[in-house]
Amino acid sequence: HTVPEGLPLSVKGKIQRPHLLPSAIHHPLIEGVRLENIYVREALQLVPKGEEGVVLTRAKEGPLLYALERGRLKALVFGFDLLASDLPFKIAFPVLFSNALDWFYPKRVEFPATTVQAGKPYPLYLQATDDQVDIATPTGRRETLKVIANPLPFADTSDVGFYTFKSRNREGQFAVNLFSDSESQISPRVSLPAAKETGAKARQERVEAGFPLWPSLVLIALLLLGIEGLLVFSGSPGPVYPLAFHALSLAALAFALVNPRIFKLTDALDVVLGVDFSRSVGQRGMDRAAQILDKVRQMKGPDARAGLLFFGRQPEWEFFPRSEFPAGDFSPTVDREETDIQSALQAALSQIGEGRQGKVLLVSDGNENRGEAARIVPLLRSRGVPVWVLPVYPSQGRNEVYLSDLVLPQQVDSAEGFEVRAAIESLRDVPARVRLLRDGVVQSERQLTLRSGTNWVSFLEHLKERGNHTYELLVESAEDTFAENNLLQGIVNVKGPPRILYLHAGEGPQRFFSSALSVQGYSVVESTPEQHSLSLPDLSAFDLLVLDNVPAYRLSQPKMEAIEKYVRDLGGGLVVIGGSQSYGAGGYYRTPLERILPVEMRPPALLFVLDKSGSMAAGPPGATKLDLAKAAAFAAADLLNPSDQVGILTFDAGWDWLLPFRQVGKGEIISERLSSVQSDGGTDLYKAMIEAYRAFSAKDAAIKHILIFSDGLTDKADFNSLVERMARDKITVSTVAIGQDADRGLMAAIAKGGNGRAYVTVDPLTIPQIFTTETLLISRDLLIEKSTQPAVTDASGPLKSFAQKGMPPVRGYVLTYPKTNADLLMRVDKDPLLVSWRHGLGQVFAFTSDLSGRWGKEWVKWDGFPQWAGQLVRSAMRKSSEETVRVEFHQEQEGVRAVADFLSKEGNFSNHLDLSGSLVGPDQKTQATPFHQIAPGRYESRFSASGRGIYLLTISEQKKGEAPVAAATASFVAPYPREYRELKANTSLLSRLAEDTGGEVLDPDRLDDGLKRLFTPIPGKAQSARETWWSFSGLSLGLFLVGLALRRLPWIFEKAGQKKLSETASSA
Repeated sequence: HTVPEGLPLSVKGKIQRPHLLPSAIHHPLIEGVRLENIYVREALQLVPKGEEGVVLTRAKEGPLLYALERGRLKALVFGFDLLASDLPFKIAFPVLFSNALDWFYPKRVEFPATTVQAGKPYPLYLQATDDQVDIATPTGRRETLKVIANPLPFADTSDVGFYTFKSRNREGQFAVNLFSDSESQISPRVSLPAAKETGAKARQERVEAGFPLWPSLVLIALLLLGIEGLLVFSGSPGPVYPLAFHALSLAALAFALVNPRIFKLTDALDVVLGVDFSRSVGQRGMDRAAQILDKVRQMKGPDARAGLLFFGRQPEWEFFPRSEFPAGDFSPTVDREETDIQSALQAALSQIGEGRQGKVLLVSDGNENRGEAARIVPLLRSRGVPVWVLPVYPSQGRNEVYLSDLVLPQQVDSAEGFEVRAAIESLRDVPARVRLLRDGVVQSERQLTLRSGTNWVSFLEHLKERGNHTYELLVESAEDTFAENNLLQGIVNVKGPPRILYLHAGEGPQRFFSSALSVQGYSVVESTPEQHSLSLPDLSAFDLLVLDNVPAYRLSQPKMEAIEKYVRDLGGGLVVIGGSQSYGAGGYYRTPLERILPVEMRPPALLFVLDKSGSMAAGPPGATKLDLAKAAAFAAADLLNPSDQVGILTFDAGWDWLLPFRQVGKGEIISERLSSVQSDGGTDLYKAMIEAYRAFSAKDAAIKHILIFSDGLTDKADFNSLVERMARDKITVSTVAIGQDADRGLMAAIAKGGNGRAYVTVDPLTIPQIFTTETLLISRDLLIEKSTQPAVTDASGPLKSFAQKGMPPVRGYVLTYPKTNADLLMRVDKDPLLVSWRHGLGQVFAFTSDLSGRWGKEWVKWDGFPQWAGQLVRSAMRKSSEETVRVEFHQEQEGVRAVADFLSKEGNFSNHLDLSGSLVGPDQKTQATPFHQIAPGRYESRFSASGRGIYLLTISEQKKGEAPVAAATASFVAPYPREYRELKANTSLLSRLAEDTGGEVLDPDRLDDGLKRLFTPIPGKAQSARETWWSFSGLSLGLFLVGLALRRLPWIFEKAGQKKLSETASSA
């Protein structure tokens, strides 16, 4: 009932059942959160003081959700009890609290205790726009790494402690830990070469690092001992013995500070087993590891330890070097699509214990396709760690058939013949079948005999239809091991006239718009939404997409999302033509289609006001007036679109929200809530209508309609004034009076004043038909069917050169509302008819009438219709750059390099262009790829193609003062992982590693002998050091105590002499 002190808020009172108003505030706390449909039973009436905070959502009476940020103080205030609302049951609830956590702790990782084992790479999950990341290690060393993949693996985790990282959009920490106290003595010895810095140096940050405490304590003791000596021995001369012992104590303490070490030879040995677990080795490597560990367990010495790591794209420790290790039941989770021997060797090197000999046994086929093992050889030699290798042969006597190359032209002319060539590899002579598919359809099939080595096959093809066409070559053989490398894809672009994809509902009148475009030379492909896949690669072949009266339910969610990416990321054009199944009437509300359209749909809102007083219990059991009303309300709601808004308000002597406003959806919650209503109590219709008016007054809906079901036997009140106010606010009211004793006059007057319809029935069985009729009439109010002369508001683009008087009338249209920043080109009365805007790289036009015989009969007969249609299409179609663009892709070890050459119309190099790339991968995710000029007219970008499939890269050009234009869209096909291409062991690399580091190549047939040599330490190679500071410190303490005792001896002798003299004098 109050708010915390120190906040600029005060409580004025309480609000009963506040209605949340729509909010236009943009704030991180409510990003992706819609709160206007939340039901709140009771809330505090908060009054802000000043303008420090932000009201995130409010009711008419005051704010309900308030945020304050003042210096280091952040506060989020709920003006209501969560348990007194339905917010915890909404999807918005977890999103809101996730946003709150991010807002309160914006610079921390989601899980601050993120840890990783030493020597194991840590994946850094970055944003798509991050091009580099700064990393600070626990020792204070800083590195700047170029982002070549996401997640970016950071492999140099040899130092134990906290690491901090920072990119353009994210920063955080992670910890590197070890498993035991003995392993904590490992000192860092491995450093990854830092990438070259590309820009200003990152701001230096303070990094905490641990340090030994004993040198400081010894130094303090040395200073105190020196000061004490000066104070004691600087006076009158005394015995020399105390001074000598004090000097020796100082000398011993100085030696302790220096800490000389005592070295001795040791036979302690650490052997790290690095096992290749990539696709090309797989289970064979794991079996070898289990076999080796079983043998080693019996033959290793007491001072020998063994460790095991698996590696693919990155290394992963199974266990660190230890004396006792588990049995061979392993489950590595490494990324197996690539092989990085370099990172595996440096991870193994980082775990060789201090003062111990080290050896690495590498079990691999030697086919590295990430990193470069030769880079780690100098470090291995300097540390004296040899690499022993045990080759693994992927084929092991089995045959393998795979496609190694597919050669296609990037672009051809229409009807031009071209050759498709492919290289098929086989380890021995085998029969095989080869099939060539174009756009998913088999074009050719052959049976042939493959010879050992490379086999080239070719096919002659020609294409007529403009756009991108996908080719797939598939090889199959009974004597094959891997199926993953039997398919390659390629894309051929055919030049020709602009292509338009025209989607229609499939039934109805002639498609005049499509005919007008075909006559003008456009290549129009007509289809229904179900007949076309609408995948992004397929859509990229078209310059324009037209949706002609297509309802949302005919387009699946993935198809609508693909259309959105086609417009936003690829620069494709979109024209949406209206009709009785489009826009709000077609269920576009809150779909990806509504996001990209320049108009918004406000669905109708229908409120059922149900009388549940005692008189509604009349009738036989199960068929009372209330039972029929509940069934009728559910049947009526079932007729609405899933996006329409519905609410149920019940009343007797009071009122209660049975169902606050929400989307109809599938209707389950409506049935559930209605089933719980019971009749009881008196009747007060006026209070219920007041609450209905309050709820509707701030409701953002195209149609606001109240349907009252009651016998009208209620207390007298000023109903006329109330319904007049409702009518002024465009809220309509219809009534249903039931029963012989119903107050028909009152119910009819309410309906007349509310511009609605009055129904009277004495037969309860007619109630469902009344509700259904009323619902259908409300839904039809979205369709404005009357002959209206359109008005031109902007005579540019598609309306250029058209005179106002030449425009024909339209007989109807769908009710919509123009969005902010949209361009209203034509209107009918006050409603939009033709609206456009730019969404990302693409242009979108919305025409709210149809182009058929129902509403556009005069329009399609108009002499200027073909010209208007052509200009509309040209304005919406994908724009092309004035320059000639050629894009090439070069697949490299760390990713893909895209090179774009730009030439002007005169054939000169186009320099200093502001280019950016938008890459859409097979997973339909979009990432930005910046372009940089590297030569005259040549621009370059790099991206990671980790997944197999088709990547679409759209290059957009930004000119000063103009909207970005999609200069070109190029496709890159990522083939199967290289692990399936390199199927012969690279014994030359493995032999070179062993030779350069002083190791051996083990013979699999004589593995026991090799392992004995591997686990036999080399005498005299390793030394263990013992620190002496604690011995010298103890010696210093002993000398100091002896010196202190010697200082007391003269005083003791003097005291004894005086005593003897006194005794002699007394006896005399």
